[in-house]
Parts: sequence; C-alpha cells; structure tokens
Amino acid sequence: MLLPPDFLTRTQGRPGEVSYRPFAPNRRGERVAWACTGFLGVTVGVILWRGASVSIFALVLLLFFLLASLLISYGNWMDTSLEIFTTAQHVLYRSPLRKAKLAWDVIAEMRVVKVGKGWRVAVIGHEGYFTFRTGCELGDRSGQSMRIGIDGGKRLAAHIYNEAQLSTPVRDGEMWVCRREQPALD
Repeated sequence: MLLPPDFLTRTQGRPGEVSYRPFAPNRRGERVAWACTGFLGVTVGVILWRGASVSIFALVLLLFFLLASLLISYGNWMDTSLEIFTTAQHVLYRSPLRKAKLAWDVIAEMRVVKVGKGWRVAVIGHEGYFTFRTGCELGDRSGQSMRIGIDGGKRLAAHIYNEAQLSTPVRDGEMWVCRREQPALD
C-alpha cells in the first residue's frame, strides 16, 4: 500500500513567522542563450553593415534565440521574485503576477502529488489558491545537478497542514488530499 508523504503528519509547536523562497535558479542556461543571441545579432549586424543580404534562416534563428533568452530570463525573474510567508494568522503567497493571502481557517484543502523527485502542493481556500513545488535536486549522469522548488517546501507544507487543521491525507488517484476537519467560521 502506498503511504502519504511523510511531511503530512501532526506536529507540535508553531514555527512563527517564516519566509520561504525558491532555490536560486541556475543562470548558466540564461547566459548561454543570451550569448548565442548576442553573437547571432552581431553577426547579422555586421553582414547588414557590409551591405550584404541576410538569409531568412539567420533572421528566424536570431528571433528564436531572442525569444528563448527572454523566456528564460522571465522564468528566472519569476522564480527569484516568489515568496511564501507564514504568520500566526495566515499564509501569504506573493509572486510578480499574483498575490494570495489565506487565513488558516479559510484553507479548505491541500492537494499533494508526486512530481519527479519532489511534490507539487496546491493550497486551496475560499479566498484563493496557490501552488508550489517542494525542493528537490535534479541531476544527470555527468554529475551535474541543480536544486528546484521551494527551499524548505516540505516544512512549509507541514506547517500549512497543521495550522489549517486539515484531515488525514486520503488518496485520490495519483494525489493525496487533505480537507478541513471542521467547517470554517464565517
């Protein structure tokens, strides 16, 4: 029988005000993408400056590298700007694009699903929702590795589970679901 995640257990004590952030992104891919964009841009510029024509393939390739570079930079900016903050009264999720502030007594459920080596956690309340990924390390055969997700994400999920007084996890397909044990007071 499959067991629920080990971090969804009752604990004693309150950790107080804590800020959780993602692991710092690996910027190597972003630097490579911008270097390729710059090299191709300079090459196209020199060809045009010399009065020669540039092939459509080179322009499409330049556009591709530019879009890839922008998207990678955007993703890294989103990651570095994300913060999840807990207090005695609520949990606050803040990213550049959205903000969700959920008091502990309005959190209706938490869904947890295994994703690779980590867990994807969805916190759903009457006033909004947010998702995050617990921290894990991804590696390849060459020994290169990178950490992704929220640093201390399992601890954060456990904190939410305990403070929101959610039920024992129940398996629903591939995910584990914890719901509010008693109805929230209006």
